[in-house]
Amino acid sequence: MYNRLCEREKYGLELLVADDVLESFREVFPEFAQSLLRDCGVRFHRATVPFSFGLWIVDETAAGVIIYGDYGIAGLLVNNSPRSVEWAKSQFQTVEAHAEEVELAHVTAVTEAEPTSTR
Repeated sequence: MYNRLCEREKYGLELLVADDVLESFREVFPEFAQSLLRDCGVRFHRATVPFSFGLWIVDETAAGVIIYGDYGIAGLLVNNSPRSVEWAKSQFQTVEAHAEEVELAHVTAVTEAEPTSTR
């Protein structure tokens, strides 16, 4: 999905993630995490997320909710009604108001400080 987004001339991707999700993402996909942080079309923030589902908004025309189970995605809801999009934007803005921007220097420093695994 990210690669398809990058094919556009002008794009923007804003990610708000919980600390534990950010750390897992950084550990499992360190190169991808750093490439996202280097991309000027991507804004990456960490925040306390008060709900236990994934939320996304596309071009302010559709909203989606991803429900997670013990073994991955358990359900996906997509709705393009104006009321649903407004609800999703409200949820996003509530979290964004208390979010902290993640910078490449922070991720690089943490990655370099950790010992390399010999699995």
